[in-house]
Amino acid sequence: MGGALRHALTTAVVLVGVLAVPAAPADAVSTGRPIAVAVAADGTSYAGFAAGGRVLRLTPDGDPDGSVTLDRDDPVTALDVDPAGTLWVDYGDSISQLDPADGTLLAHFSHRPSLSCPDDAAHDPGTYGGIKATADAIYVAGRCARTVGVYSPLGDLELTLDLPGSGYPRGIAVSRAGAGVPARLYVSLPDAGKVLVYDLAGLKATSDPVRTLRIEKDKPGYVTPVPGGLAADAKGQLVVTDVANNALYFYDGTKDYHFYRTLGHPPDPAPDKGYLDDPSAIDQAGESLDAHLWVADTGNGRVQRWSTDGTTQWMTNAQPPADEGAPVNTVLPAVEGSPAVGQELTCDDGAWEGDVAAYVESWLRDGRAIGATGPTHTITSADVSTELSCSVVATSATGARSAPAVSDAFPIPGATSPPYVVTRPEISGVTTPGSVLHCSPGTWTDPSPESSVHGWLRDGQLLAGTNAADYLVTASDLYHRLTCRVVASNAYGASRPAVSDAVVIEDGGSGDEVGPPSNDRRPSIEGTATVGSVLFCDPGTWENAPLFSYTWRRDGDAIGGSQGDHHTVVADDRGASLTCEVTGTNPAGAATATSPAVVPTGGSGGGDDDPDDPGTGSTSTCRGRPSVAIDHGHRYARDPYVSLRIRAPRGATGVVISNDASFRHADTRGLTRSCAYPWTLDKRSSRTPKTVWVRFTGASGKASDQVVLDSAAPHIRRITARWRDSWWSWVLTIHASDRGTGIAKVQVGHTRGDTRWVPWRHPVNDVDSSKLRWVRVWDHAGNASGWYRLRI
Repeated sequence: MGGALRHALTTAVVLVGVLAVPAAPADAVSTGRPIAVAVAADGTSYAGFAAGGRVLRLTPDGDPDGSVTLDRDDPVTALDVDPAGTLWVDYGDSISQLDPADGTLLAHFSHRPSLSCPDDAAHDPGTYGGIKATADAIYVAGRCARTVGVYSPLGDLELTLDLPGSGYPRGIAVSRAGAGVPARLYVSLPDAGKVLVYDLAGLKATSDPVRTLRIEKDKPGYVTPVPGGLAADAKGQLVVTDVANNALYFYDGTKDYHFYRTLGHPPDPAPDKGYLDDPSAIDQAGESLDAHLWVADTGNGRVQRWSTDGTTQWMTNAQPPADEGAPVNTVLPAVEGSPAVGQELTCDDGAWEGDVAAYVESWLRDGRAIGATGPTHTITSADVSTELSCSVVATSATGARSAPAVSDAFPIPGATSPPYVVTRPEISGVTTPGSVLHCSPGTWTDPSPESSVHGWLRDGQLLAGTNAADYLVTASDLYHRLTCRVVASNAYGASRPAVSDAVVIEDGGSGDEVGPPSNDRRPSIEGTATVGSVLFCDPGTWENAPLFSYTWRRDGDAIGGSQGDHHTVVADDRGASLTCEVTGTNPAGAATATSPAVVPTGGSGGGDDDPDDPGTGSTSTCRGRPSVAIDHGHRYARDPYVSLRIRAPRGATGVVISNDASFRHADTRGLTRSCAYPWTLDKRSSRTPKTVWVRFTGASGKASDQVVLDSAAPHIRRITARWRDSWWSWVLTIHASDRGTGIAKVQVGHTRGDTRWVPWRHPVNDVDSSKLRWVRVWDHAGNASGWYRLRI
């Protein structure tokens, strides 16, 4: 999927009744997700949280290794480990030095000048403030001041560097001289989208930056970058986290900070291995980036260790540690109520083990505290088009406090909201190699999202070419965890990824033999075909769960460098015929299908638009390389009365349409601005495809398209049921036939109103025989057989 999300065209949000949102991946910063990270030279890392009180310790391999008790309960703004191995903590208004082994306080001093630093949205500890500890100085980026304070390790203020512009700083990094680059101080300004570069030699309160890096959008589809954490080394290399586009950017200081690498599969957030969601902080072990990078992947609630080439060494869920003897959460809190302004929501505290004397509930909007506490919250206009959650801390009779337990997000959709997940996707099917698994799309606050993009993951790693609802389990999946994810889109944007529960692939008999791939619905190109925009290739629908590969073609020739499911339109594409070719592959074979063409416009130099020529102007995609598509490129039709979409070459004044290549029986029509032409196929049903041919008056060119006409329903001859111990279920054998397009799927259930779908030739089974009582089959054209009542 390349990290790209498809844009949909229509739909309005409709939501009524009471909503209870199930478990889902973490999706925003909160008291329960890491917002600071620091690494010692040996690879031991520490994660800090807005909840304060303790810092989580992780081994070099990413395993939790206890915690460090802090001297204060204030939110942790930033962390760093100095060359001697002591831990420095910035609280926004003061700084502490601790022994990370036992939490012994070694030093504490206040920011100067002294200031009060609230942890509200304007001074968010997950967005502003940073610290860097060297052997001889402590550099502090102000969370509530537009300055960098430079202190001695004893707490003496040596200078205050006033930063240009407005907005508070975030990331701060220091590099010693090397590779021809002098020793430097780097400071990020999230609100300005910049990183300031200072020479350390001769640094004064009034020093100006020697370089200002404006973090630019890397590609179309990115939003305005928001630089966060920084890392730098003595080889002149600089790494910047982009919180808004979920990426790491690499710059080479030896080449005037030439931008040369992006990691993280931006711009879309995702919980997959190698992806990010709100990377708010970053650190490195020692002075070289070669020793890997540790990222506070805040939105996903984890810490990741990456090599500089993007390899994920490990990723670990990072939760705030609890006090010793504190209650332990066993069932997450839940938000209940009706998602409408003026309605009261209730926070169910969840279930806990241990002696609970009291609960403290607080409310979060998009993961950030809104200042509301208590078990209820009344929805306001500020909550619309956001997600609310509640955080619960349980306290024992002895005063021991639990880690915050945060409910799953509870969406408050508005009229212009993207979809929010209500019930997560679910995997069904037999979990053994050779079987086909199916991923249901889940349900969403928009009941009919325009598109749903799937992807399958093995142990959190996105599997290339799996953007379909079905997945063929292979031997490589054995003993691994598979999940599927879905992104839904409507006219107002794309959802965050919704991820299913995992299934573990077990050893056992393989499923029924799977045939070679077969395309049911042709691929299609989505997006606005203008220069500079991004087009996406929907692979269509296929039988037998293939993996997909893509080739984009310009006037029939493959476009180099565009082998993924998306393509950025360039000037050379203007006026040309663009198609995407999808190849589906599985162990039984391969098949290829090609989308209808689009013709990009826009950019300098004009295009094919001719305002005086019928069929151009508002319908410029009707001009270009001659083409015709029957019923939007569908492979099958149930009715001979179809719609044609025809593209005419420049100069054409009319179109001639025929059901035979000789045009012996043809109809001449004028060009339409809608590009659409009603047409009647040869009415005889047959497995042989029907072909429609077009040519043009006033210009040369010919095109054709095919469709299989099938108006005959399939027929069930007999169904038998047998108990199979190897499956531990009843298994149906269905004898059915179809004289047209062939049988595509089986509908089976307890009643005719309570059914599920199973692809044809996949196992139809259930441990409960009553759930196999009613059966019918459907062909590829959408014709259904009569119901078959089975008595077991």
